[in-house]
Amino acid sequence: MPKIGCELEFFLLQKSLQPARIDEIEIFIVNFNHLLAKNNISLFCDITREQGASQLEIRTDFTENLELLCSFIEKIKFLIFDLASKQNLTASFAAQPLLNDCFNSMQFNISLHNDLGFNELKNQEILHKFCQTLLDKTPEILSILVPNKGDLKRFNKALNIDLFKRGKYVAPTTLSYGIDNRTCAIRIAKAKNIDEKRVEYRVASANANCKESIASILKATRYFLQKDLVKNDERFIYGNAFSYSGLRAISE
Repeated sequence: MPKIGCELEFFLLQKSLQPARIDEIEIFIVNFNHLLAKNNISLFCDITREQGASQLEIRTDFTENLELLCSFIEKIKFLIFDLASKQNLTASFAAQPLLNDCFNSMQFNISLHNDLGFNELKNQEILHKFCQTLLDKTPEILSILVPNKGDLKRFNKALNIDLFKRGKYVAPTTLSYGIDNRTCAIRIAKAKNIDEKRVEYRVASANANCKESIASILKATRYFLQKDLVKNDERFIYGNAFSYSGLRAISE
């Protein structure tokens, strides 16, 4: 049984498509928190500033109720558009709303639990096998995770290397995975508590449909039990994935 949490990124822009001012962002965050508290919307964890100019991130709690998670994300998108409009701003979930700035994504934080609630990703073999399964199936589900062709620019290696050199967060460009490694398609997050072991699947665009994306991830997971573990998988990356040759690109 999977438990999934979501991190959804977007930019707040002025009508001129310039970044929203700091005071406009702060007002938006206050109003957004007030709106969710007033409506008692479940699953919401927090809204925070991200690295991009006027970029924000919505983070949800983990849940096994995946229908609730999907409806929450779609409702949140509507609320973001509506609230931004009331401030005479625009919310953008596009891959790169601002030239030479960070990308938007919808990241899925996934853990797998058995009938007793035990987190199976505590087992290193299962953890690696699960990551390898997702990587194997990513090309098949990429059109669902990234439905707008324009958003494929997020996987452009040259653009990401430039962002990396400037100390900004990057998008993955290759089918790879690694421990606490944001240059990979799958980041095995460090957990303070081993029971919270999870993987961060970093492929989906912020424009993606949450329900269709999760359905495609679950479909890919079906092959998990049928797959043999690759003991020395060259896709397991130490350091910067951009410097590894021979890795398959996410978007070819």
